[in-house]
Amino acid sequence: MLIHSITGFFAQFSILELSLVILLLLFLAGLTYFAVYNSYLAEKYKKRLEAVELESKRFHKLKNTYAAELKTFADLLDEINFPIWQRDKNLKIVYCNARFCEITGSIRDEILQQGDVELFRGSSSMASKAMKAGQTQVTEQNIIISGSNTLNQVVEIPVTDRSYGFSSKTGTIGFALNFTELQAVRERLKLSVELQKRLLESLNNAVAIYNANKRLEYFNEAFVDLWKFDEEWLKKGPSYSEILEVLREKRKLPEQVDFVNFKRENDAMFSNLLNKKEDYYYLPDGTVLKVIIIPYEQRGLLMYYENVTEAINLEGKYNTLLSVQKQTIDNLNEAVALFGEDGRLKLYNPSYSEIWGHTKSLLNSEPHIRELLEEEKYLYPYDDWETFKDSFVLLMQSREVNENKLNRNDGIVLLQRTTPLSNGATLLTYFDITDKENVEKSLRAEKRAYEEADRIKTNFLGNVSYELRSPLTSIMGFTEILMMEYYDKVSVKSKEYLKAIFDSSVRLKNLIDNIIEVSSIEAGYVNITRNNFSLKDALSEIIPYIEKEAERKNIKLNYRLPTGTLYITADKDRLMQVIKTVMTNSFIASYERLPEVSFNVDVQPNYIRFEVHDNARTIPKEDLPLVFDQFYKAHSDSISINGIGLYLSKRIIEMHGGFIMAESEEDGNKFTFEIPNKRV
Repeated sequence: MLIHSITGFFAQFSILELSLVILLLLFLAGLTYFAVYNSYLAEKYKKRLEAVELESKRFHKLKNTYAAELKTFADLLDEINFPIWQRDKNLKIVYCNARFCEITGSIRDEILQQGDVELFRGSSSMASKAMKAGQTQVTEQNIIISGSNTLNQVVEIPVTDRSYGFSSKTGTIGFALNFTELQAVRERLKLSVELQKRLLESLNNAVAIYNANKRLEYFNEAFVDLWKFDEEWLKKGPSYSEILEVLREKRKLPEQVDFVNFKRENDAMFSNLLNKKEDYYYLPDGTVLKVIIIPYEQRGLLMYYENVTEAINLEGKYNTLLSVQKQTIDNLNEAVALFGEDGRLKLYNPSYSEIWGHTKSLLNSEPHIRELLEEEKYLYPYDDWETFKDSFVLLMQSREVNENKLNRNDGIVLLQRTTPLSNGATLLTYFDITDKENVEKSLRAEKRAYEEADRIKTNFLGNVSYELRSPLTSIMGFTEILMMEYYDKVSVKSKEYLKAIFDSSVRLKNLIDNIIEVSSIEAGYVNITRNNFSLKDALSEIIPYIEKEAERKNIKLNYRLPTGTLYITADKDRLMQVIKTVMTNSFIASYERLPEVSFNVDVQPNYIRFEVHDNARTIPKEDLPLVFDQFYKAHSDSISINGIGLYLSKRIIEMHGGFIMAESEEDGNKFTFEIPNKRV
């Protein structure tokens, strides 16, 4: 129906008109299509434009972010304290940080324009080698930085671009690390290892070090001498088990019922030992070895062998001597009581218990001197008891020899004597002198008793002093080893304690030596032997010792010594001993202030004068005549005087025919001693 209507409509027009209508319709249809298509394209382009603008904004934001990050990264590189640079494929520098500019002394823009500014000659050759080889190049190079020659580790890293699916060498990145301090550490470590080896080689005791594989890594000559090993065999690094087997064959090990178990237990130490272990080996030939085993570097072991056979024997003799001395004291008629530095009773004999009527339970409880005085109160004829008790305690603490008669309320007369000992203790003795009928006999017996007591005391002090030397030397040696950190690190606080132990040990050793010297001089065993010698050479022998002591106490030393070759006449060793004693005394006195000590020597034709001046707190004038007394002790805690040492020095100077004196000055103390300069 629709088709017929359309056909009827078009039948009204001619062909020409119909053609025009059709053309008109087609034109209108084209215009409509073009309008619709333009609208479609406009909408499409509008959306694309919006997407482009959005992408442009994102790209701009991303660009700003990357620029900020790049600037931050560049600023970070500029803050780094070692030079960094980048080269292109032509080895031209295209980037460098601020440190690079600072070292080369050039501006960054100039460096990037020129491209040939280098840290050192040959730097570009190293970069070229890195690019050609495709591997990082590392070398150590001396570079002048701030006028100083420094050791640096220089690194050139090749850069390869793989962004297009294939490798392309685009240049290098380089940097230089200052190894000057590391080199110094290397040298110190090398020196430390060398010193450690020298120390171990110088030891008289055997040392062996085994690694984690239980094989011998190090041994000293004493180790070879102790076990009589073949040194060439030891150099091959035998295992610990092999060494035990050889020692067993030589009968150099303690007798073992089950040697297999003994060897298994020793092998287990390589994995189980966490702390130092000490043991004693009693060998079949009577030798006694003290063995110290210390863990060493990841399951290795350091073994230290010390022959203590003589020490064990000496200890037995010492115990025997103490037993004999105790028996001697116990059988004395004289009452003897030894009070420690804390004022408590440490030793007494039966006579002391009997003469005062004290029970053994009380005496064995180490009562204080005040407790004993309260028990003895009824026997003392003093009305003002508290005053007497205080004066008696002060007498015990005075460190002076005192002797007086005591008339007790029961009619017994006692001769009381207090004697200070070198360890701070005080010996209190009583002798009954009641028998008036035989005064002469009593006086003779008293004299013999005093002489015997003095002899026992002198022998006791001398023996104790000699016996103390060996353990004291060990304490000083091991303390010094710990301070120098040969085997392990030590904290700063521990070093302070070790230094205090070492200083106290040195003072104790000097005190013991002085006691022995004083005993020898008092007994008349010491004589002065005068010889002609060079004063300059003699002083050069003791100056290092004095400087070492001064350095340990942070004391500034000033010298005024004679120049040229001067020969004097004296006992060289004794005179040098006096100088060291007086100087050491000044070091101790100056310890708690800003320390400074001066040493001056004046040589004249007829005499030689030595002066030692310190800036310590001045000695009170009333104490000056007493400083050379062997039992002198300063009343002030801030003043330290070596009484025995100065007393010994005085005796030596007097034996030379000279004199020694102490003076207090405004800025410290001055010790002057002078001896005649006579040729033998």
